[in-house]
Amino acid sequence: MKILNNLKRKFTLTRKDLEYIKKYKKYVKEYYRKQKKKNRDNDRNVTEASNKTKAMWQLINRKTGKTQEDDNKLELKIRNNIVSNPIQIAEKLNMYFMNIVAELIQQNINKESYSNSRQEINHCPNSIFISPVTEEVVSLAKNLKDKLTAGYDDITEN
Repeated sequence: MKILNNLKRKFTLTRKDLEYIKKYKKYVKEYYRKQKKKNRDNDRNVTEASNKTKAMWQLINRKTGKTQEDDNKLELKIRNNIVSNPIQIAEKLNMYFMNIVAELIQQNINKESYSNSRQEINHCPNSIFISPVTEEVVSLAKNLKDKLTAGYDDITEN
């Protein structure tokens, strides 16, 4: 605004330029008026809220664009039926996972048994792979003494 006022003082502007400046000032004033109203509304929402911290974080998230949309519309398509009730969806999923075990067992009975075949384990040097632990390792681990260890500040916890 100051820049526009300085332009008006230093230069002789055309009528078109002056009208533009006048419209721009009006636009800026209206914008600031709306922003002040929004700020007053935000202040009122926070001060009247029962949980002020929650209201403040909701305001912050809304201002920073991190609001989560409440799109809780769940739908599950089973064959040609669409189920949208969350309780029915949970029941259908429970029934599916309970029944699938029996179906998989039934399918594997007819296939070749894997118990007689030997499965090889390929070790990958770039990953953590824990091999089957022998009884000797288990007994050694059980015989280790409890010891207080120091934290990063060299002070034990007890």
